[in-house]
Parts: sequence; C-alpha cells; structure tokens
Amino acid sequence: MTLFLYALFPVAILAWPDVEIEKREYKTMMHASSFYGNSPCTTNPSALFSLENELAMKAAGAGATSSGSFSLKSGMPRTVKMYDTPGSCDLNENSWIFRMRQESGQSDWEGTLKSRSGDRYHTTYRRKDMNRCCNGCTELGGKMEEDINLSWASKFSYSHKCEISSSRNINKLDDISHHWDEMEMVFDDLGWSAESEIDIVSDLTVTECVYEGFEVDFDSGGDQEVGEFAVTLWYDSSTGSNPALAEVSFTITSSGSNLEDWNEATIMTAHLFWDEMASLTSLDSNSSTKTAW
Repeated sequence: MTLFLYALFPVAILAWPDVEIEKREYKTMMHASSFYGNSPCTTNPSALFSLENELAMKAAGAGATSSGSFSLKSGMPRTVKMYDTPGSCDLNENSWIFRMRQESGQSDWEGTLKSRSGDRYHTTYRRKDMNRCCNGCTELGGKMEEDINLSWASKFSYSHKCEISSSRNINKLDDISHHWDEMEMVFDDLGWSAESEIDIVSDLTVTECVYEGFEVDFDSGGDQEVGEFAVTLWYDSSTGSNPALAEVSFTITSSGSNLEDWNEATIMTAHLFWDEMASLTSLDSNSSTKTAW
C-alpha cells in the first residue's frame, strides 16, 4: 500500500522539507539595571562575576560542569538597526525580520534576513526564498535554529546574511530583494511594490555589547554537548551608561552530517538546568525581548 501511494504521489512525498535544527538557543531577559557602566561595553565587572557564579552553581546542581568567564566579544560595540514598512510593519506582520548590524571599526554592514515563527515547517519552506545572496554580493551564511524561552515555548527561525555596502542607502523593499534576489518573487506574490518605503523601526538605533566565554558542558563530551553562553546588552544611546535590555542565553550546536544528534544526557541535563534558571537572581520576567522591543 505504501509503495502504491508513493507511485501515485511521488512529488508530494519528496517535496516535504528537511527541518533539521542546527542550533538550539535558550534565552531569557534580565534586569538591565544590574549591568550599568560609564558607557556601553564598560559593564560593572562584579555583575558579570556574580552571574557566572550563579550559573556555575545551577550547572553543578543539574550535574553539569562549567568553565571560562565572560569577556567582551571582539568588534564591540556594534550598531543594530531594524527595518520595516512605516506604520504597517508588513515584514513583521508576515513573520519576516530585516536587520542591519555593523561592528566597531567596520565600514560595511552585515545584513540579516530572517523568517521566524512557531511553525518549524513554515520557517523551513521559507529557506528557498532567502537561501542565497545576489551575484556579486558577499555571502555570510545562513542557519536554522530554535529559540526557547523559560516557559518552554519555541520559535523557529531561518536567517541568511549578506554583506551590504555602507554606501547603499537602505530605504526601499528593493534594497532587500537586491541582496536576497529570490525575495523579488515573494514580494511580487504578496502584491508589494519594490519601491515601497522601508525605514528604521521606531527610528531606533541600538548600540549592542555582547559578552561571551562562559560555557557549560552538559555531558562531558564533544562540541555538541557544550552550551556556549552570551550576555547581550542593548543601549538606546551610543553614550548611555545603563542598558535598556539585558539578555542571557546559551546555545548548543549540531554540526556535520548528524544535525539534531544531541544525546539524551545533553538534552535532559540542559532541560534540568534551564528549569533552574527560573530562580535566577537577575531574572526580569516583565522585560520585553529584543525582538519585541
């Protein structure tokens, strides 16, 4: 019977997409006021040290081991801008995110086009619409990931990055479809004009600082068992002393030919650890997320 159905509907069966997750990122918000400093990226060291100690204790309680310490990632601070159609936010309404990011000392921008929703198959199908940069554009790669909050609600996203010249004025949908050329057909199908205006969301330019280097090994194994942590701080001013948002996250990554091949011990230990994060001292359950902000 199975072979009979396959013979009748081979295209439908073969067209079902791969949905393998490359990264699982567990993330939650913290009280931003804990990470004050004289200016962006001069965070009070004691706040990071206290966080490390608390994370290490929670890791040990879950049966995992921790190592390393938080230090400022290279290229910080960096500038972040989100773009959408003014007023209607058509991209966001259709589960698209367009972000521009520029590291300190760099002239060109890292452009990221992302589709994000609670439906992993919807997100996976969208890969074909944004899976390459235009001819002549610098390719910066893509990834499929699952974002997990403390309530165990997941969002699935596929993002693809292209380098965008600092000399290009970003102000139309055409600036997106120029760099991700498969998006031209998507916009046509939606009835959107390439000349439609896009602008910086809420006229907000974010200064971002990321601290990394702290890790938790959930199964004393290889790279796929290690959670890599990051503290991300967002400032609404390039000279601000207090961040507006603070996020702590960790990522476990699968790679090679065995995507999603995390072993049972890793998943179960990470789950126990993440449950314990609900009692994190600096946790701010009322904070907006970076995407919502």
